Amino acid sequence: MNELLGVNKVVEGTARIYMIYNRVGFWQSDESMPQVDLMLLTAGLPPHPEQARLSIAENGRHAASPLSGVKVTAWLNNVWHLAEAQSQGWNEVVLLNERGEVAECTTANIFCVKDGKVTTPPLSSGCLEE
Repeated sequence: MNELLGVNKVVEGTARIYMIYNRVGFWQSDESMPQVDLMLLTAGLPPHPEQARLSIAENGRHAASPLSGVKVTAWLNNVWHLAEAQSQGWNEVVLLNERGEVAECTTANIFCVKDGKVTTPPLSSGCLEE
C-alpha cells in the first residue's frame, strides 16, 4: 500500500482494499486463476462543501438483510440514492432502514454529538461496522 500511495503521489487521500472471491456459483471454471483477487486503489480527497445538504432516503438500507453489515463491492443502492439526491441539489443522503431508523449515509458515516457525547447508529440499524 505504501508503494502504491507513493507511485500515485497521494499525500492526503483515500485507499481502498478489495478482496474478490473468484470461485463461487456459476463463475467456477477450469481456468487457472487465483482463489482471490486483491485490488488496491487510491484517490485524492474529494472537495467538501462548507455546509452539508442532506437528503433522506426511506428504506435506503435493509437492516434485516444478512449482508447489511458487510462491506461489498455492489454500490448500486448508494450510487442510485446519491445521484438522485445530487440531481435535486443535495450533496449526501441519510439512509433510513425499514424501521425508519438512521443507518448511515451513502458515502459517509453519521454521528451525533449531544451533551458532549458522541453516538452512532447501532449495528442493528444495518450500518457498516467502522
